[in-house]
Amino acid sequence: MNTVGTPLLWGGFAVVVTIMLAIDLLLQGRRGAHAMTMKQAAAWSLVWVTLSLLFNAAFWWYLRSANRRSRRCRSTGTGLSHGLSD
Repeated sequence: MNTVGTPLLWGGFAVVVTIMLAIDLLLQGRRGAHAMTMKQAAAWSLVWVTLSLLFNAAFWWYLRSANRRSRRCRSTGTGLSHGLSD
């Protein structure tokens, strides 16, 4: 099976997602049952979207550096970039 991630990468992803879910659920549980305002909902949405974009940027950087390492290790002479730009 081909995969873009190593077991360490997938394990790290699972840990990060679990921590983020715990933070979200624990923070909501501490405040008790109250109606969330539009401002609070927008702020939390901004936090989670920002975290997802940071994760995406880190994953892109990881794939780009892995692609560069693999191209240095094997010189095929084909000039294919494997879908990742430099």
